[in-house]
Order: sequence, then C-alpha cells, then structure tokens
Amino acid sequence: MRRARRHHGGWMGKTLAGTLCGLALALIASGLFMHAGSQGSMVFDKYQIALWIVPPVWLAVLSCCFLFRDAVRAWLWLGGASIASYLLLLAVAP
Repeated sequence: MRRARRHHGGWMGKTLAGTLCGLALALIASGLFMHAGSQGSMVFDKYQIALWIVPPVWLAVLSCCFLFRDAVRAWLWLGGASIASYLLLLAVAP
C-alpha cells in the first residue's frame, strides 16, 4: 500500500501571499465597486457596502491560498491577480 504524501509546500510563504495579496485584492475590489456606476450617483450606502466588501474578499483569498502547490505559485498567481486588478482600477478610475 502506498503511503500518503505529506504536503509541506511552504505554509509561511502561502500565508504571507494570501495575507498581503489578499488585502490588496480586497481593497482593489472595494475601489472597483466604488467606481462602478458612480457617475452622478448619490447613494450614501455605497460607502458602507464598500467597507463590507473588504473582509469577505480578504478572507476568501486567504482561505484559498493554501490550495496552491507551493509558495512561489501562490505569490505569482496572487501577485499577478493583484497587479492586473490594480491596472483595471487605474483604467476605470477617473
């Protein structure tokens, strides 16, 4: 019978990638929400919803960062997603 393979794929690196890139993605998602359809809109609840978007997105990214095989892939994928979403925010923002 084959022994189960232990997975020691850099927990600290994955955790740091999920924490830092997850925070960046969450803040960028909040910024994209604020700029989406904000032309002439005077909805004051939008600010509160933008605040509420950050923790669920951040925790979702932090939870999913352990699905990567190793820390390098986590940093590359999450860092690339952060950079791409930031460029999208710059393109959308006035």
